[in-house]
Amino acid sequence: MDRDDLILPQDAPRRPQGDGDGEGGTGGQPVQGAPSRSTVATGDDGQWVVYEPGPARDAGPTGESAWTGNPGSASGPYRGPARHGWWSRLATALLGGLLGAGLMLYAVTAGPLASALPGGAGRSGDAGPGTTGPAGSTAPPPSIPTGQGVDFTQVYRRVAPAVVQVVRTARGVSPWLGVVEEESSGSGVVIDQQGHVVTNYHVVEGADRLIIVLDDGTQVEARLLAQDPSHDLALLQADLPADKVQPARLGDSDTVQVGEPVMAVGYPFGLPKTATTGVISGLHRNNLQAPNGRIIREVIQTDAPINPGNSGGALVNARGEVIGINTAILSNVDSRPGSIGIGFAVPINILKREMDLFLAGGTVQHPWLGIGGIAVDADSYRQRGLAVDRGIQVVEVVPGGPADRAGLQPARQQRVAGQVVPVGGDVIVAVDGQPVRDVPELVAYLDQRRVGDRVTLQVNRDGRELQVPVVLGAFPDDLRGE
Repeated sequence: MDRDDLILPQDAPRRPQGDGDGEGGTGGQPVQGAPSRSTVATGDDGQWVVYEPGPARDAGPTGESAWTGNPGSASGPYRGPARHGWWSRLATALLGGLLGAGLMLYAVTAGPLASALPGGAGRSGDAGPGTTGPAGSTAPPPSIPTGQGVDFTQVYRRVAPAVVQVVRTARGVSPWLGVVEEESSGSGVVIDQQGHVVTNYHVVEGADRLIIVLDDGTQVEARLLAQDPSHDLALLQADLPADKVQPARLGDSDTVQVGEPVMAVGYPFGLPKTATTGVISGLHRNNLQAPNGRIIREVIQTDAPINPGNSGGALVNARGEVIGINTAILSNVDSRPGSIGIGFAVPINILKREMDLFLAGGTVQHPWLGIGGIAVDADSYRQRGLAVDRGIQVVEVVPGGPADRAGLQPARQQRVAGQVVPVGGDVIVAVDGQPVRDVPELVAYLDQRRVGDRVTLQVNRDGRELQVPVVLGAFPDDLRGE
């Protein structure tokens, strides 16, 4: 079953019906003897791993490290919430459907702050004079052509003064060492003159202290203003010297095209500010899980090399505009964690659309139905005991969630021809009169609404058409058993 956790988080309590047998998932066990890795899937192409910010004691020569943990099955029965200490994180970046059993690597590197200081690995050298305009400026600059295409030296000069290093320090208790201090680093983008810096949520998650490090080694204390685990974004604020940074110009991620040239700028493996180039490889990727288990929609795929440490950095178009925040890569356990040409960025329009929520501070909330569903198709709808060949079959309902309170009915799990399939249950065919074919379409509509809004679901139940009003709840902050 290609179940999508866009609405039902993987670790939420569920109310399945039937015998409870689920399909075998792709979860694996942690690699023995490798505490900084977590094997989460095995396939013909080898074992794929998820890397997140890890304890400094696990850091290798380049500073990368990872949390260990078992994400469990992507489609199997609920096995209870996973609980973990700071040394053992549940990997929540399972990528299904579009990329099969591949897993995402959150591109963050752990390492000592000293590496980010002058004389260490983090000194950037000349960033060049900046020509970026203020965030939100309406007149986009022209592309920078040369005889061979885009002049990326000028693109870099426009964006480099806005990209900074973000160093996170957190205290934790290790079962072996007692109280320890962990340090990791990623990248960030200055977006305005008020010192707001956007980065990834997973870069700053659990931080006791955050420091912005500039190219000349200047360190500025930062505070976490807002976080959006559902989109893996965070907004920091710091008193940044105006003569050393310039805000980036934010582009329009809705207008990017496959094949368009781009540049990624950040601090891979804690190295000095680094630029890599490539193209937009794909758009509308709806399979990347955020740290809290929700799927990030409309993700941008690029082949510009992105590595651990690039998280939170800028993906820039040929005009020097930021069109995405670099977030994750696909990587293989058989080689060192790093780019294999498949990287992902959160579209910048998500931040722009929700800027009022970010500036209000706290945790950005997103509407939630509290169901798990799969698309209905003409080939299997009869086998699944359904009266319609389109829509979303409700296969799971979160007890006490909005859908449960509205009375939605989940499918029963039955064995058909040796396979467990969902049979019966409600089929959502439209929301507020707008037809929906699959879960991403439904979530796309819900993302235009706010928590507390009322929507009306058109539901087919055993051949009867029903209008079911639902008051949208807030997607839980974190469903990983913190």
